[in-house]
Amino acid sequence: MGPWPGWLCNRLETWLGTEPQAVWVQPRWNRQRPTLQIQDETHPLAIAQRDGITEDRLVEILEYYGHAPDRC
Repeated sequence: MGPWPGWLCNRLETWLGTEPQAVWVQPRWNRQRPTLQIQDETHPLAIAQRDGITEDRLVEILEYYGHAPDRC
């Protein structure tokens, strides 16, 4: 089943700003949450989904949202 087109409407300012983003919605078995994949393969979030992010980028995102981790 799927994937189906959908929209990611969460406010993810470090990635999306405030605009909804078109996604592919892929259901999963056993009532697990579906996976969402950004349709625009050139979008920064799509690139991060595909390639991953650095530790520094993760810390930047966490700090933006007020969750600064303790770093060794």
